[in-house]
Parts: sequence; structure tokens; C-alpha cells
Amino acid sequence: TVYQSDSFLPIRVAASEDCLYATAIGSGVWKFPISYDDAKDKMQLGEPEVVVGDSICNGNLTVRFNSPGICSGHDHKDSDSLGVADLRKTPEFVMASIEQREALRVAGQFEEPLLPFDLVVAPDGSVLITDVAAHGIWRYFPESGAIEPFAGIDVAGTLDGEALSAKFSSPTGIVVTEKNVVFVADTWNHQIRKIEDGVVSTLAGDERGLPGYADGVNGSRVLFNGPFGLSLSEDEEYLLVADTHNHVIRQVAVQNGSTSTLSGGIDAGFVDGIGPLSRFGSPVDLAPIPWSDEGSTYVTDVENSALRKVNRKWSTVETPIQMTDSAADYASSDVDTDGLKACKIDYELECIERIEILPSYGIDTYRNLMILADTSTGALHVIKESGNTFGKQVRQCQEEDARKRHETVIIASACSSVILFILLGAGVVGLVSIYRKNKAKLEAKEKKFKKYVKTNLLASSSSSLDNERYHIQQSISPLDQVLTFLQEYEQGHIPSQDEAAKLRRKLICGALMNGDVSKPLDFDEGLNEFKKHDEANLVAELLQAPPTYRRTRSKKRWHKTFAAYHAAHLLRTASKHYPHSTKTVEEDEDSEGATDASTFLVTFCSDFRVNLFQLGDHPLSNLGELLFKEYGLTKELPIHSVSFSKFTRRIEELMKDVPYHNSKHVTGVLHAMDFFLMEGGLMSFIVDEYELMACLLSCIVHDFQHPGVNNDFLIRTGHELALTYNDSAPLENFHLSSAFYLMKQSKDLDFLRDVPIEDSQHVRRLVIDLVWATDMSKHFEILNQGKLILRSKESKACFDQAYEQLVKAKSNSFQIPRGQSFNFYDTTSSVCGETGIGDAERNLVLRLAMKCCDFSHAFQSFEQHKLWSERVVEEFCQQGDKELLEGYTPAGLFDRKSLSPVSMAKNQAAFLDIIVIPLFELMAELLPATTPMLEQIRTNSSCWKNQASLRSSSNAASTLKSST
Repeated sequence: TVYQSDSFLPIRVAASEDCLYATAIGSGVWKFPISYDDAKDKMQLGEPEVVVGDSICNGNLTVRFNSPGICSGHDHKDSDSLGVADLRKTPEFVMASIEQREALRVAGQFEEPLLPFDLVVAPDGSVLITDVAAHGIWRYFPESGAIEPFAGIDVAGTLDGEALSAKFSSPTGIVVTEKNVVFVADTWNHQIRKIEDGVVSTLAGDERGLPGYADGVNGSRVLFNGPFGLSLSEDEEYLLVADTHNHVIRQVAVQNGSTSTLSGGIDAGFVDGIGPLSRFGSPVDLAPIPWSDEGSTYVTDVENSALRKVNRKWSTVETPIQMTDSAADYASSDVDTDGLKACKIDYELECIERIEILPSYGIDTYRNLMILADTSTGALHVIKESGNTFGKQVRQCQEEDARKRHETVIIASACSSVILFILLGAGVVGLVSIYRKNKAKLEAKEKKFKKYVKTNLLASSSSSLDNERYHIQQSISPLDQVLTFLQEYEQGHIPSQDEAAKLRRKLICGALMNGDVSKPLDFDEGLNEFKKHDEANLVAELLQAPPTYRRTRSKKRWHKTFAAYHAAHLLRTASKHYPHSTKTVEEDEDSEGATDASTFLVTFCSDFRVNLFQLGDHPLSNLGELLFKEYGLTKELPIHSVSFSKFTRRIEELMKDVPYHNSKHVTGVLHAMDFFLMEGGLMSFIVDEYELMACLLSCIVHDFQHPGVNNDFLIRTGHELALTYNDSAPLENFHLSSAFYLMKQSKDLDFLRDVPIEDSQHVRRLVIDLVWATDMSKHFEILNQGKLILRSKESKACFDQAYEQLVKAKSNSFQIPRGQSFNFYDTTSSVCGETGIGDAERNLVLRLAMKCCDFSHAFQSFEQHKLWSERVVEEFCQQGDKELLEGYTPAGLFDRKSLSPVSMAKNQAAFLDIIVIPLFELMAELLPATTPMLEQIRTNSSCWKNQASLRSSSNAASTLKSST
């Protein structure tokens, strides 16, 4: 805060090199000397003086007020007096007072400003001042102190022509270019006016001065509703307009008045987001951010009492500074107060220092600083760039609070540890005694079992175990033997038929004798059970797992048995005597592609980096069929495998040939989901086979028949998809509707026709939720919901437990089989199902994972990521070409003419930093096994930034060389 006074109610500010001008309600134009310290990047203001008076509030004219209090406590004829303190209670009163354009009745001529509003310093040093009561513009000369009419200064009206003969209606915002061209927001004519060489013309807006909301390439067909603020782009080719009563930020070309909406919507609100998904509450002024290299602008959002950041390149809106500490302070009626209360948690940290700021009307740029006019408190604030962000302050404060709590916990833990050691000592004595007794019993059982094997199994020639010798070791369980076998397999040893069969039979013995292959054999029970079955029946029971078998053994122990058996089965099928085959039921000419998919899965099942361009034909259908088979879905569920094969093949055939959203992209998303399930720990949050199938099916259909344009293009052009789905996620709804309609139109494609209706509806609902999650308009909403999960101690404990189970499962280099792996973690007995996360939280985790998979190219090696990024840019440019044909001006990302290697590198780095990295940072906290993905994305972002720097330096060197 550089200045504050009870008699000073600033509206707008404008800075020159050595002084600052400010218009104030009830007093006129103030002038402050500026002293600036370059070393500290700090400014100070000297004592102010009023250089241009306010004729209305100084009583020089006979006036009649319909809006009491506009002069901040001055008493006037026919007006009520309202104190300054009362005025500041409602910042919106400032807007209400100014907008009373019929509030004044002026008698006679006047030669001084009536009610100065906005001002700007012209290139020649003079100051241009808009007057909302005199309906014109004044020019003030600082050296002589003289003031004269510049344009208008007459009764309200709309008329172009010579400047002094033209008519305005309460002009407010004003800017001037380096070439001395003036642009004015003619508020109540709802127009943008242009003054050049003493002639006034209408750049954009209705010629009759009618309000409304319409974009267009023809300035005369554009409609505004009370524009209050203007700002010039850095190249002075565009005007940014605060269209106050439409609650939007508009972009106007200075050459022809072509206008488009940059961000916001016609309904007031308080929402951060991209383009039309964001919301403002009466934006009134804006100014470029001097330290931003992306063309960002600060906007004063008066109804929401907030300072908003608009990125012109990305059309994104953020709220970098929360201005108040209570949701009730936000004035907009559409504000989600429950959502804002979640932000209030950070403000309860006592160690954070804050300044109460309510930005009302004015903001301007001075060197590397920004000056903010706070009308409600009569203050001027300076904003500067700082590496110490609010988020860092919150984290530092939280760490300090955590340290204090930790000290208290240490003292309590020390006392508890003493008691615990005493109890442990007593427990150890008891365990040693129990161990000795159990060891003696186990030795007796082993002796009895060896005798039985020698006298019965090995001696009988009719037994199915003829000539099979088993080396029984007390310390090695059947599961340990499988792990040892897998290690040998990874080192290149391919098992023979005999070796694989022997291992399988050992597992069968372990399963029947103890019900758990990870424990030593229970010989007494095993001998009785083993006599009742032959090998064929045992294998069938293990594979099919009928309900009777599940009831006789606990679910957890059966899963361990099946996992170990399945591992041995995979070894057997990989042997030279039993070559592995992944052909579908209908073998055709594409069987070679299926083999490629099998090799692909075996090679990349534990690596998220994959070269999708090396696959042959039909990668999507082959990989989809293979995963359904490997996860055991076609065997465990009433799914028609032939129909599923036809369905996936038909999905792939109908995919459009667009640069990015094609079948190979969908294949990458499907592979990423498989990695999240098997390696990332996502399987811990899958309840049954139907949820597992829904995750895989969502990836297969999530971009079905993608047309190569985004939702915003469909909505702006009135495409039939936007009309069909009422502008609500038209692409995502189209993908879902088309895929399910394809499935139902033919019995041969409906692979779910025999699934119970309740289960099929559950699958459909989950697929819809996951595909909807890929809509970028829901990105920040889902991201914020995910952050709230981590604030719950119970939820955090659940995620930590799931990660511990994953680490334990991967110990000894054991690869969890896909078949039945969703139950390998035994989620039914975990804390998650009782006091941790529920179905809503699990569903949110799955949606977050789906979003991560949709960004699969971001965590590939930089070479692969760059290839995919070039495809994305080409698809964007093709959309921009279509926008030009439709008569729209494409944004920077979609404009082929403005594209360069430097801009592409910067855009990709910004996309990763703003959108992708925050998502994967959250996912790394939820699923720590995905941290390597986050590191690869950060590496790719750094590579883009390095390329941008190198290309910028190269371009500069080439320019210098050519000039010399």
C-alpha cells in the first residue's frame, strides 16, 4: 500500500514516467510525484495535489442529484448527504452511482470537468480525461495546468464526425497508441469509439447505441452491454474490452472492429477455467501484466471483489490472489459458496500475513509494477512479481504447524515406546515357546508325509503322479518355488514341458493340503484331501473356482493359490513345447497383428514408455482382445468373445483419419490404463471384474469417431452435435452414444447381451463417468476434488495401505498376473472399505486415472512425445483453417500463420506446466508408483523450454547477422 486517505476515493489510475494521476469520486484528478528505486524495484509516492477539480461536487454548477452520496459527503442542493464511511460499506455503490447516467441535470455551458472517470497519458505528455457527466473527453496540460475539450463535451448522444462536434454517452475507459490514436469505451452507447486525426468514428458496436451480446467479423454487427474498461495488446493490434454487463472479456481488432469473446459468459459467476467455461461478475478494468511473457492481463472483477488473471494465448482465467477470507464477501449471486469455503482453510493459518484488498475500478501498469485503485478503502496498492507465492507461504506455514505437533507427538511416543518394549519382551518369550512346539509338530508331519510318498505315491504305477519325484523342503513353500522359477525365466531359461508340469503339480498339492501356497504344507489335512481328487479335476477347480470351492477356503488364500498357479501356467505356455498363442476365436488374416499385440504387451507391460508407431495394422482391437483375455474377463464373465472381437474391430475401422485423435492414440490410452492397473496400483481400487472391464472399455471408446475439432468449435459454429447435446460436452456424449448404439444395433456386436441387467447398467454408468472425465471443461473441477481427498486422514491412510500392498506384491521380482489380479490386494479386508474412501472417492480416483491415461503422450520419451505433440499442433491448425472458412479469427494455438518452432515449444511447455504436471503431482500422491511418469513429464517440459531458448537465440543471431 503506497497511499491511503479518508478523503480519497480513487476510480482509475494512469502513470507517466515521473508522476501518477488518479481520478477520485467527489474531488477530481489527483497528481502524485513518483520516486522509483531501480535496484529494489520499488516506488514511493509524494504528497498529492488536486490538479483538475470536480465541478459537480465543488458546487460550481446548478445540479440535481438522483443518486445521493456521489460526492462522498459533500452537501449540495436537492441532495442527501452520505458519509464516506457509509459509502465504503458497499463497494458496489460506486458502480451504482456512476451508472446513474440520468442522475444529473446540468444547466448552462461548462468549461471544466463535471465528473472525471478514466484518464491516460498521451505520447506528447498531455492527459486525456473521460467525463461521464459532460459526455466527452478533456485534455489536460501538466506544464501549464490548462484544460480544454478534446472530444464531445455536450448532451448525451451518438454521433461520429469532427471531435468537438461528436457526441458520446458517459464515456469511461480510454487508451492511446504510440501513434496517438485514441480508443474510448462509450459506455451507454454500448460502443467502442476511435479518435484519429481529430475525427471520431465507431470501431465496434451497434450504430443506434443498442445493448446486446454478439461477436462478429463486422464491427457494426457487434453488440456490447455497458463496456467500462480498455487495454491494448502488446503489438497494439487488438483491444481487450471489459464488457461489464455481459460479464465477459472481449477482443477487438483495431483495424476493422472484428470482435470475439476471449473468456467469460453472459451469466455472472465466479469460476476459473478455459474460455467460455470461466465466469466474471461485472469486470470493469484491465491492464497487461509486465512480467508475463504470455500476454496475460489482470482484470478487476468488481462484483466478486477479486483480481482475475486472463491468459490471452490460452484463453484461461485464474484467480491468483484471493482478496477476502470469507465466501460471504463474494457478491455474485452465482458463486458456489460451499466450494469457496474449502479455500478458507488456508486462511485460518495464523502465520500468513495478508492485506485486505477489494479491487473496485482501476488498475494500470508502471514499469515492472502494477498499481491498483481500491475505491472502498481510499487506497493505492502496488503489485509486483514475487517468487514467494501464496502457495509456498501456505506450505511453509503448514510445515511449521506440523513441526510443533511433531514435537508433542515425540514426547508422547517416547513414553509409549517404553511401555511397548516391556510388552514386547513378554511377547517374545511366549513366541519362542510356541515356535519350539510348532517346530516339533512340523518335523513329525514331514516325516509322516515322506513315508507316505515313498510307500504309496512313488510305488504305484497306476497313479497319475507316476515317476514324479518331489523334493520337499521345509523352508521353501510352493509359492517360493514359483518365484525362483520366474527369476530363472527372466534370465533366459525357458522351461520344458516336464519342468512346467512338475511345478504345476506342486502347486496343486500345496493348494489342497493347506489352502495357501505361501505357507508350509499341512500334511495331515493334505493327505486326506489329495486321495479324493485326480489331477484333471484339481486343475479344473483351480481354473474355474466354482462357488462351492470358494466357500471352503477363504477368498484371500484362494487368490494366492490361483495367482501362483497362473504364473506357472504362463511359464508352461511360454515353453518351446507349448508356444503361446493369442489368436481370437475367429482366426483370419489378421492373426499376425494379434501376435504383434502379444509381443507388445509382454515387452511393455511394466513400462509406460512405448513406441506406438511401430505397431502394425489393427493395434487397438488386437490389444483390447488380448487384455480382456489376459485379465480373464472373457472366461470369468458371461461375455461373448467373438462378439467382443467384432465390436473392437468395428470401433477401430470407424475411427476417423485425423492427425492426433486416431486409433493409435486410443491404443496408447488403453496401454496406459493397463500400466496404471498392473504397475501403478490402481487395481487396489477395483472392486470386481465388471469395474475392471469398464475401465478398459472406457479407453477403447473414449474418442470414438473423433472429428478432429474441439467442443468450443462445435458450440461456436452451431454444429449439429452441439445442438443435439445442448452444448454440454458434445464430443464426449457423441463418443459414448455412438459406441453404445453400435453395440446394440447388431446382436453380433453386443458382447454384453448375456450379462445381468444390473451389472450391465453398472458398467454403462461407470464408462459414462470415465469418458465424461476426459472433457477439458471439467479438468480443474476434478483436479480440485482430488486435492480434497488428500485432506482426509482416513483417505490418506487408505492410499498408503494400498501402496504398501503393491510394494509387497512386487517383492522378489514377482509379476502379479492379470487374471484375477483385482482381488490380489484383498481390498475387502482393508481399512479402505470401512473407514477410508467410499464408492464416490474410488470413482474419483478412476476418473483421475482416466484423465492421466488420456495424456499418455506426455509421459513418453521426449522423441515420442514430440511426434505426438506435432500431431496435436497439426490438428489444431486444421481446426483453425476451418474457423477461417467460417468467418472466425482463430486463437494463437490454432492460427497456422502465427505458428513457429519457438511458439510451439513455449506452448507445449506451458501446456505441461499448467494442465498436465499438476494432475500427475496429485496422482503421484494418490498412487506413489506413478511418480516415474511425473518425472518424465517434467523432463519433457524442460526439453521444450531448452528448445525454445535455443531457437530464440538462433533467430536472434540470424537477425543480427543479416542486419550486419
